[in-house]
Amino acid sequence: MTKEYTSKHVATLYEVAIETVRTWSQEFSRHLSANANPCKRRQRLFTADDLTVFDLLSDLNGKG
Repeated sequence: MTKEYTSKHVATLYEVAIETVRTWSQEFSRHLSANANPCKRRQRLFTADDLTVFDLLSDLNGKG
C-alpha cells in the first residue's frame, strides 16, 4: 500500500498555506497523481512522487 499525504501535511512540511498546496496542485496537475486533484468534495491525497514535485516547487519558490 502506498503512503499518501493530506494537504495539511504537505502544507506543514513545506511551510506554506493549504491554499498554496491547492494552487500548486491545480497549476501542476499534469505532473501529479490523480488523487492530487480529485473530484469535488474529495480530499486531496499526495504520493511520495507528488512530494518530489513539491520539493522542486518549494525550492524554486524560495529562489524567487
